[in-house]
Amino acid sequence: MERHMPLIRISWMRGIRVFEMVLAPARMTMRASSRGGKLLLAAFLLSGVSLSISSCARDPAGPSSDGPDTTSHSFSWSVIHLGDGASSILFDVANINDTLAYAVGAVYKRDSIGGWDPLPYNMAKWNGSTWELKRISVQFRGREIAPPIYGIHANSATDIWLAAGMAIHGNGSSWTPYDVRLLTGRDSLSFHKCWGTANFMYFVGDRGSMAQFDGTTWTYMPSGTSLDIRDIFGSQNTQTRSWEILAIASQQYTSLERRILRISGLSVEALPDVPLAQPLTTCWFVPGVRYMVAGSGIHEKGTLEEVLWRPSPDNGTRFYIEAIRGTAANDIFAVGGFGECVHYSGRTWKSYSNQSAIALGSYFRVAANSQSVIMVGQSSPLAVILMGTRLP
Repeated sequence: MERHMPLIRISWMRGIRVFEMVLAPARMTMRASSRGGKLLLAAFLLSGVSLSISSCARDPAGPSSDGPDTTSHSFSWSVIHLGDGASSILFDVANINDTLAYAVGAVYKRDSIGGWDPLPYNMAKWNGSTWELKRISVQFRGREIAPPIYGIHANSATDIWLAAGMAIHGNGSSWTPYDVRLLTGRDSLSFHKCWGTANFMYFVGDRGSMAQFDGTTWTYMPSGTSLDIRDIFGSQNTQTRSWEILAIASQQYTSLERRILRISGLSVEALPDVPLAQPLTTCWFVPGVRYMVAGSGIHEKGTLEEVLWRPSPDNGTRFYIEAIRGTAANDIFAVGGFGECVHYSGRTWKSYSNQSAIALGSYFRVAANSQSVIMVGQSSPLAVILMGTRLP
């Protein structure tokens, strides 16, 4: 089982370069996609000058309708910080209903005498009024571990899957680990994200890792790439009744290379990404209506058969997008670097930077339902949750 030190990661874009600042306890490093980028980043950090990459309007007209907004931009917002420091971070969230949500990551607390507890809390549970830290421990090859959890997918309140290098399944109170490396004979598998239904689950992660679980058998799936698979999402086409599933692979901080992968059963194919030339991290779609990919910008198509991905007009984003999710084609959220958070209503994009901005950190995931939206990430050195409740 791999163990990764939690880090603070913040990224933003300038031209075709994607910059990253990585902080860990007692050290800080900076990387960019070129030597010139390093010098520019260093100059920016030393000068204290605020970053301004574009002059996008914050509430511009939207891409597809001349009519009124079809969903409201009105939310009440609250910010919650978790942990005592030590690079506490949340990577993913499942927003099940008003009284139940789970956020996962690695949250560090001090013990009763002020020292650091070496084991992180890897889950936080929302009960409708407060977030409670939890530590999910499982048996792995003869020892008990509480690994950082990178991904979560909830098919229901009692059917919850976790991606923590391994796969873990639970009902909210008891948890069963799956040593998929051993079960498939593929010792390089390491999972960071998952998606599926009550009948099948897909897990993806480092170096092109991909596997399917059909309720009985785990099957290794050659993904055709050695890039890290950073996101997976699927939805059922209401016309054909078939499931459409996409995944995004990239080496976000070291390369401009990317793959948009379409999954059908146990088959994987790379889709054309013309004319994209910059990294991607995330995808979301309504089958046959709107397909969106994001990272260095937000791009969309009406159908996968269209040749070109086009920029989503006037979306107002300034920083790198880590996640995009929605409840419908007219209710879409994108979040990312420095607390970037924008919402598409069906006609306009709106930025919530006044409520969501983070001086040093990012939101890494967002999940919405008909009542609320929750985004999670890191506001150095603490884990952060931003909750939005829809207003009448």
